[in-house]
Amino acid sequence: MSRVLDFVRDPSPIRRRRALELARRRALQAVSSVKGSIGSLCRVCGDTTLRYQRQVLWDSLIDAWALTPAEHVAIERREGSQCVSCDASLRSHHLATALLEHLQQFTSSPISSMADLGLEPVVADLASLRVAELNSCGELHPYLAKLAGLRYSEYLSEDPAVPHEDVQALSYDDDSFDLVLSSDTLEHVPDFVGALAEVERVLRPGGTHIFTVPVLWNRPTSLRRAALENGEIVHLHPPSFHGVPLRGAVPDSLVFMEFGADIADLIATGAIDYEIVRDPEDSTLTVFVGQMPVEP
Repeated sequence: MSRVLDFVRDPSPIRRRRALELARRRALQAVSSVKGSIGSLCRVCGDTTLRYQRQVLWDSLIDAWALTPAEHVAIERREGSQCVSCDASLRSHHLATALLEHLQQFTSSPISSMADLGLEPVVADLASLRVAELNSCGELHPYLAKLAGLRYSEYLSEDPAVPHEDVQALSYDDDSFDLVLSSDTLEHVPDFVGALAEVERVLRPGGTHIFTVPVLWNRPTSLRRAALENGEIVHLHPPSFHGVPLRGAVPDSLVFMEFGADIADLIATGAIDYEIVRDPEDSTLTVFVGQMPVEP
């Protein structure tokens, strides 16, 4: 690998590109070697099962994000290491873990996976909770749908059965929810801090906000890629999109923010007190758990 790194430092764009590709291939081969390995309990579907690794990133995103080989592999693992039974990614697994830990306080019955949310007496114990799911939380959604108090929405929803909500201007009344959830949504919002303020507005005293966004903690500052000015999108850097399949399709989710370590400062601007829950072995697996103060 030392020869590869020497070439990466070379200023020649062609040689640097080739070196990065070689380093990424070698690193991805290491990740792919875990295929078929036995995983721990899937906190989404509840199976103790195998995980498989699929490729999820594409060249234009890797280049726009300026991912190093190590960062590339970490994000591939976050999104591409999936449960064989339910396809839940490691990101979804960690989001589910944080959510289940929060929900456990409302029931005396043990809940080890999202699948337990459909069982009695858990269903009855959680029936009074008012929950907002802002855009689908992926593989968690079918289980969240079992909660009697769930309000599920999508930005620019085309499904008549699913209402549209813009997290920057929610239609909900103040103090509406005990819990607000989102999964890799807020990086696509023009005003991240404003979105957090809206979540704060609709949370009840003592309510909780649990969310994920991709963060590269080795980067000290976040990068704003685009802004909304007078209703028009202004690109501060070449456009970057998430959610594009590797084979075809049109880019669908513009990235406004690429988060770095200063996200810790950005989430500290409001009344919600956030805990940053990071996997000790992989910092890309981060969940933010914030609580509104309880009124005296």
